[in-house]
Amino acid sequence: MTSDRYASYNWVGLGQRQLCWAHLKREFIKISERKGVAQQIGTDLLEEQKKLFALWYQVRDGTLSRCDFQLAVEPIRSSIKSILQETASYEIGSKENTPLAKTVRTCRMLLNVEPALWLFVSVVGVEPTNNAAERATISRSKSLAI
Repeated sequence: MTSDRYASYNWVGLGQRQLCWAHLKREFIKISERKGVAQQIGTDLLEEQKKLFALWYQVRDGTLSRCDFQLAVEPIRSSIKSILQETASYEIGSKENTPLAKTVRTCRMLLNVEPALWLFVSVVGVEPTNNAAERATISRSKSLAI
């Protein structure tokens, strides 16, 4: 199942759940638009996301094998995990509401579900985004409203 991070999906095990990279990209953009250290963290995460999707598009169009894709993703996964871990290690107050504190909390949450970022890399047929499902839901909602 590919989904956003909505809590109602938490019953699905991380080994069976793919977090939507379109939602993650939007989160990374939001972080990159913050001030200070958070801005660089967001920029770094976006750069890794861009590399990941350049490879994914090659898999999708048949110019990169799944095996080569999996190998090429390893340094990207490692880099993203490293960025998340480093950011999560920042000390913040429990009620702190700074741009950095918001970023630290997001990175800590993403580390808790990190395996669910990568299911599409190893499982054929799993998409990295839930865009198609969301479009189908919107289309179905519009047809029911008519």
